[in-house]
Amino acid sequence: MLAGEFGEPRRWAMAHQIAVGEFFDAADLVPVSQAHIMADTESLGEAGVRFLETLAAAPEAERRVRVPAITDPRGIDFAVYRRLGQTPAMAALEARLRERAGEDTAEIARRMGLAHEEISHSAEFDHVVVNDVFEHALAGLRAILHAARAATARQTGLAGFIAGLDAP
Repeated sequence: MLAGEFGEPRRWAMAHQIAVGEFFDAADLVPVSQAHIMADTESLGEAGVRFLETLAAAPEAERRVRVPAITDPRGIDFAVYRRLGQTPAMAALEARLRERAGEDTAEIARRMGLAHEEISHSAEFDHVVVNDVFEHALAGLRAILHAARAATARQTGLAGFIAGLDAP
């Protein structure tokens, strides 16, 4: 896939996963049975929407996911977006994504229901980071990463180091 034989979207996805793995000091890739695709226009902005449109323009066989995937519910409520501090530019980006995806109101409502169901399981996870203020969410992620890197299981030379402390 990394050589591009399955198309540019999959080549990019693999290169991106390798870069993320390297950032987190991952030893290897792991099998994936499902995926979450973030497509919130507030986070994506114009450049992100253009990127998604580029992926969507690839031949269908190349842009299809290989495992079951979900995306965020759409991020704009067109009836109240201005009261929520969202701009007309954000609403326009959201409209572009909705038109591209071909989702109707019933499908969006169904996905919102699924999102509420998924959120109700938050207590089942070791960590939950709420992305309401980016800086706080980033600090939370960094703290989780720091703790994970300090976990005893990741300290491969710890037993030998401790044994060496007792040596004269």
